[in-house]
Amino acid sequence: MTVTTSTLVASTYYPTEADGLKFRVLGTTQGHTLPDGFPNSLDSPLAWTKSQMQAQENDWLIHLSFEELKSIDDALRGFQASSLEPAEISQITFPLSNSLAKRLDSVSEECYSGRGFCIIRGIDPTKYTDEENALLYTGISAYVAPIHGFQDITKSHVLCHVTNRVSLKNAAQAKETPAFTDGPMVFHTDLGDILSLYSVNVDPAGAGLLASSWQVYNELAATRPDLICTLSEEWVYDDYARNPPDHLPLFAYHDNKLIVHCSRYPLTGFGSWIRNPDLPAVTEKQLEALDAVHFTAQRNAIKLPNQVGDIVYINNKAMLHGRNAMAKRDNEGELSKRHRMKFWLRDPKRAWKLPSSLDGVDDKVFGANRPDGSRVETLLLRPELEGVKTTRWYING
Repeated sequence: MTVTTSTLVASTYYPTEADGLKFRVLGTTQGHTLPDGFPNSLDSPLAWTKSQMQAQENDWLIHLSFEELKSIDDALRGFQASSLEPAEISQITFPLSNSLAKRLDSVSEECYSGRGFCIIRGIDPTKYTDEENALLYTGISAYVAPIHGFQDITKSHVLCHVTNRVSLKNAAQAKETPAFTDGPMVFHTDLGDILSLYSVNVDPAGAGLLASSWQVYNELAATRPDLICTLSEEWVYDDYARNPPDHLPLFAYHDNKLIVHCSRYPLTGFGSWIRNPDLPAVTEKQLEALDAVHFTAQRNAIKLPNQVGDIVYINNKAMLHGRNAMAKRDNEGELSKRHRMKFWLRDPKRAWKLPSSLDGVDDKVFGANRPDGSRVETLLLRPELEGVKTTRWYING
């Protein structure tokens, strides 16, 4: 049997330090220019370094007051007393105080036009059931970005529960994706405009990592414009469900904005998820570009606070995120109890214009899911039972 290149790169989800050294040492800028229309650099609050953002923690970490927490609790109890379904939560059905509503709207503005992220702190998830945590999270998010994105292959579920389903070493046998293991995650984007995560429970070691895609661009544009060219070309994504693949650039520049759609798992595979050999193989140049993105992001990344109750909102099109590995357990079969709820969101008031090359991806997330063009959303209020997996989620890593 002939071994294809796509099979050879199937084990490269985790780049090595040698990979990171290679793109720095062997790369050259000689004879290369940036793609047509791409700027030499991006001057924006969305472009920041690790040291710059660490110094601004008081600005991006938002503490809720007693009055604001009471407003959230009152809205939750009012919604529970109604006969409405969870998918009917909105600013109307989950009314918050005017001052808190304005504060949450400013989070949206910060995500789209400021530093690209905010963290809301103060909620105590232990005071609520899983269902109540899901409802209050949905209600709060309605004021940041009210449109939900579908997160599963069948275009039904808009709320995902990220838990540890399997250890990293057993991920191949379980056919699990990186997000649902106890291993680290490379720097990547998800789908949608705003990625949000609510920490119902955390692992002491499994902190999230965040870096500015715009800063990554600035550094690579100055040192490796050839890799910007590679990243701006059409790549073929595999969803491992044998659906028609997505053909899209990882870096696009449109309407004076850099738009990043960069996930390693659908390109390299993970564990027993092997890239479809009928698709174009990922080239060595593409792997070098992926490594450059990961290691440049790693150098500029901040470690996000890892506190129970935190809700983070991230500009998914301008930020890259990753994750540290979970803490090692004394019992080999024991899994971390971390639990994060996840939304993909959009604020129509501030949504960026997209190039035609990315229309199809956004339509999968924010488009209709019924033959008549309508849209029906399902909110999974509790994590799936241990050992039971009924939902195939979109790209996770």
